[in-house]
Amino acid sequence: MPDGRAFSPLWKARTTSRIAWMMLGLYAVVPVATIALLPPDRPGWTARLVTDGIALLVTAGAILAASDSFGVRGFRELRRRFTDRMVEIGIDPERCGAYFVGLAPSREARVYESFGDWDVGWLFLQRRRLCWIGEQARFALTREQITGVEIGPGLPGWIPAPRVVITWRDGACGTEGAVSLRPADTASLSGIAAGSRALFERIGAWRRGVLSPHPEPALGDLALPPSGAVTSLAPGTYASAASAMRGLLLCSLAVAAAAAALGLSFDPGRAGFADALLGTWSAQILYLAPWWRSQRESTRPAPESVLDHAA
Repeated sequence: MPDGRAFSPLWKARTTSRIAWMMLGLYAVVPVATIALLPPDRPGWTARLVTDGIALLVTAGAILAASDSFGVRGFRELRRRFTDRMVEIGIDPERCGAYFVGLAPSREARVYESFGDWDVGWLFLQRRRLCWIGEQARFALTREQITGVEIGPGLPGWIPAPRVVITWRDGACGTEGAVSLRPADTASLSGIAAGSRALFERIGAWRRGVLSPHPEPALGDLALPPSGAVTSLAPGTYASAASAMRGLLLCSLAVAAAAAALGLSFDPGRAGFADALLGTWSAQILYLAPWWRSQRESTRPAPESVLDHAA
């Protein structure tokens, strides 16, 4: 990449664009093909509603399955490239028992250039330190500096993708913060939950003194985790009314093109384009529902604490 990074803005933009086009194709082709494959003679509104329901279920199922696969697309290739880079400098992360994970410098789920990860890299659990070697950050924490480890939420969606949240504090300089991690080498989005749970348990065992038998690489002196502000967006921003309307309009044009290609009727009184469009819109609204819920929760005022009430 031009800036020397693999997980770069250019990689993110290209990956996001490919996923968007593939999802648009599914939103258009699946409901249209479903309507076209059903028996043509469907008299009455009851039969038509059944047809629309089938189109919605098939489309929603296809979108959910695609999200499960597309959500981690490209990260295995990143893992291979990161491994090659580390080996070039004399460190074999797989031989050292490191974990390839995505990192976000925040406790809350945020969006960093369309991704839930701000950086990707290798996590080493050494005898005295927890070390992170990524492209944008390199840091280390001792057991004494880690104040807590818990499972936190990931980005909104029908497939949960929780993250491991590590809170820390350095008594010497009074700095504190939190980072969240998630396994970045899973074959599917649905595999993140089990991977995060395993990573959580492994970090907990390390804090109790259970050490890995793998060799420890010489990583040298490392700084504290990033604690300053990082450019990001709240998840609810991606589900704004304007964004949803643009998505519905784009899907409408794609469905119209697919319906014309497969010869569906554009007569509203007959099963055809209108039914496929209804299935697409319903599936897209269903897909965005968790993001809208996240948007409402982020704007909900925090409960007043006892100290606030006393003040």
